[in-house]
Amino acid sequence: MSAFGHADCWASVDGGVESIVEALLEVGQDPVDYPREETPYAAVLFGRLIGASKLDARAKAQVLIFMELARSNHVKQYKLGLEAAVKQFGADTPGGKSKAPKPAEEKRIKSESGISWVQQVAGRTVMAMGKVPTSEQVAEMGFEGDPLDTPMFKQRLKTKQKWYMDYIDSKDAKGLRDWWKKGAKALGYAHHSEMAACLVLFVDDLAEITIDRGRPDLFLEYAQEHMDTRRLLPLMRDDPLDPLILRRKVLGKLNDSADDTELAGRVAKLDLDNASRATKLERDLQRMQSKMDALAEEVKKGGPSGGPSGNPRPGPSQVCYECGEVGHFGRDCPQRKVRDAAENAAAAKAAKEAEEANKPKKA
Repeated sequence: MSAFGHADCWASVDGGVESIVEALLEVGQDPVDYPREETPYAAVLFGRLIGASKLDARAKAQVLIFMELARSNHVKQYKLGLEAAVKQFGADTPGGKSKAPKPAEEKRIKSESGISWVQQVAGRTVMAMGKVPTSEQVAEMGFEGDPLDTPMFKQRLKTKQKWYMDYIDSKDAKGLRDWWKKGAKALGYAHHSEMAACLVLFVDDLAEITIDRGRPDLFLEYAQEHMDTRRLLPLMRDDPLDPLILRRKVLGKLNDSADDTELAGRVAKLDLDNASRATKLERDLQRMQSKMDALAEEVKKGGPSGGPSGNPRPGPSQVCYECGEVGHFGRDCPQRKVRDAAENAAAAKAAKEAEEANKPKKA
């Protein structure tokens, strides 16, 4: 390092020198195979270690610069070891395999959760071990990868670095809250801004209904249930808390009070909002398919068929996307009108009940 002066020679590497050290530790070689002495043999072994690691081209270039400045008399031996590792491992090096989802799957994850799969993986890794993974670690893990099943996590356990269960075992709810908030900041610094904001929302909302109400134990119960059952599932950008876990682990254990009634109303509204979004998406898809079918029918007939007003009429083969019957479009479906009226009434009733629950009770 002294050969670089006071500047940080690893500043341009994703994750800095710590990420380089972790990448080298994950290769799985016995440390005794890499002597500390400044000998040609040590340079060869160091080159093999770098070549077998999952470091990207930028990090490897930085290591080479370091060798040329600080160990210039052993650069040749270092390159020999590097070339030998590439020939030995080839495309099967630890960092040579990417489990990134296909483009269509990437779009689906982004559209459903509001956050890209890369940021989702980074977020779940931070929640598990407080560490923002490098882009290479994310690619190796893949969208379905478990951060607790990685060499990075095993190495952190060996070095006794904290992970989320340390806080749960010690019943330190505020410590876990602050640890996750610190992880959110690290995500922001790593340009995972959407996931950073989502994690802050997750922690703040959960703390508000548990720690701030004098029930830090429920914060930990929710956290453990989430990490046990939803660790590998994407967080929703605007609604990161899960209503089912809230009911089972928080609402069912809070005392019956006005505040808790208001909280129950919020969770019920969250359920209704989620269901409404799913229903709306399904209807939009059905309507789109119906329009595509109608357009195909018109093209087949050589042009649109219509009455005096110019509006298209349902043909004998045109099926209503709402009820499956022929003879009318979805917008005129009698079943749709009945269902819409019922849903509007249910929404009005839920809003009225929430309003009544929020009214202060008479002494």
